Amino acid sequence: MQPRIEAAVASWLAAGRLDLHDAARRLTLDIASDVFLGVRDAGEIEAAHHDFVQLVDASAAILRLRTPWVTYGRGLRARERLAAFLRARIPARRAAPGDDLFSQLCVLRDEDGLAFADDEIVDHMIFLWMAAHDTTRSAITTLARSLALAPAWQQRLRDEVLAQGGAGEAPSVESLAGLETLGAAFKEALRMFPPIPTLARQLHAETTIDGHRLPAGTPVTLFLLAVQRDERWWPAPDQFDPERFLRADPARHRYAWVPFGGGAHMCLGQHFAQIQGKAVLRALLARARWQLQGGSAAARMAFAPIAHPPGGLPVALQPL
Repeated sequence: MQPRIEAAVASWLAAGRLDLHDAARRLTLDIASDVFLGVRDAGEIEAAHHDFVQLVDASAAILRLRTPWVTYGRGLRARERLAAFLRARIPARRAAPGDDLFSQLCVLRDEDGLAFADDEIVDHMIFLWMAAHDTTRSAITTLARSLALAPAWQQRLRDEVLAQGGAGEAPSVESLAGLETLGAAFKEALRMFPPIPTLARQLHAETTIDGHRLPAGTPVTLFLLAVQRDERWWPAPDQFDPERFLRADPARHRYAWVPFGGGAHMCLGQHFAQIQGKAVLRALLARARWQLQGGSAAARMAFAPIAHPPGGLPVALQPL
C-alpha cells in the first residue's frame, strides 16, 4: 500500500486545495483493486468506481423496479457489468494465479478437493471489492474532517507521528500499531460516524427486548449510530474526544462500540481497514496541516447509504 499512499499524498500537496473525500475514494479503490484483485489499469478501476456508486445507491432505493431508468435498475445493470468483468478473468487466474485474493479464491480447494463455483467467486469479490474501499474511504474522510475541526488534536497526532520518524521513515505494521493516539482518534471517528450506521439481522431464537417478545425468525435492524452516541456509554457523545479510547472504562458495555459489527459476522476486513487508514493519515500528518474550506456547509455529514460529507470535503493543505 505504501508506494500508492506516498504518491497520492504528494499529489494532494501539489494540488494544495482539493476534495479530500474524492481523493480518498481514488486512493482506497486503487489499493483495494491492487491488493485484492491484482487490477491496476486506471481505466478499469474508474469504470468499477462508476458501477459501485450505482450499486450502493441501489441498495437504499425504495422503488425496486428492474427498469434501467430508476436507481434500483441502474444498480442491477452496474452489478451485471462488475460480474462480467470478474467472470471473464477467472480462467486466466486459475491458469496463472497471482498473490491477490481473487487469484487465491480461483484456485482454492478444501480437504475434499472442492472448489468455489464461478458465481461464488464473483459474489465474494464484488462484495469485497466494494467493502474494501468504500467504508475505509468513509473512515479516512471523517477522521480528516474531525481533525480539521479540532486543530489541537491534529497537532497532537502530528507530534506523535513526527516523534516516530515522520515523512522520511517508511512505516511497518508494528510502527503503525505503535501510533496509539492516532489509533484512538480513528476509533473515535468510527464511533461518531460509523461507515455503516445500521446492520440487518434475523433472530435465530426467541428473545425479549424491553418487554417485547420477538419470535425466532424476526428481522431486526441494529442502529449502530444510536448505540455509539448513547449517553449511557459515552459522556458528551457528540464531542470528538479520542481520550475515550486512551483510558479504560470498565463500565462501558462490550458492544457499545461496534463499527465493524460483532459476533459471528464481525467484519473480516477490520484490521486491513485500520492499518490502511492509519497509514494514510500518518503520511498526511507528517507532511501537511489542513483546514476545511467552504464554511459550515463543508462540515455537514450524511449517514445513508454510507457515512459521507454530501458536498465533499474541500480542504486546503499547507506543507510543513
